[in-house]
Amino acid sequence: MNKQAEEDKRKKLEIGQENRLKGNEYFKEKDYKKALKSYYTALLYTTGLKSNLEFGPKVNNEQLNDDIDKCLISIYNNMALCQMKIEKYERAVQSCTKVLEIEDFNDKALYRRGKSYLALQKFDLAEKDLKKASNINSNDSGIKEALNLLKKEKAKYEKEKNEEMKKLSKKMFEK
Repeated sequence: MNKQAEEDKRKKLEIGQENRLKGNEYFKEKDYKKALKSYYTALLYTTGLKSNLEFGPKVNNEQLNDDIDKCLISIYNNMALCQMKIEKYERAVQSCTKVLEIEDFNDKALYRRGKSYLALQKFDLAEKDLKKASNINSNDSGIKEALNLLKKEKAKYEKEKNEEMKKLSKKMFEK
């Protein structure tokens, strides 16, 4: 890759980082929608910087590739947390999945995706992610709490489902 193309990519990465940091400030203020907007803007600048398409300059600089990956991981993880705060769990799952496409053993993304699956009552998927996160980071109390909550929510869901089935069968045989 020529020097000018590398400089252009570095500038875009810097702008992306600035928007990510702006999003972090909004997050601290609990303004999750503005934070999401800043993270989205950061994505616009950073997504595609590692393009391997035939037309356009390729990134052969390993350090630049690592910096881009770190930035994207941070942006998507931050977006997922915001999306969870405003109860957009399907979107949070998508954001975490993007992180895991870059780094498949990211405990933060696994934890957040597991919590989002739990909120969506997708218990098997939640359990898979949370156990994987626990294997990576066994000392994390948040992961342990989420696994305990998963057991409780799953049991509660099964109990409610069984009670509904009993009511339905009772109604069927009453007639």
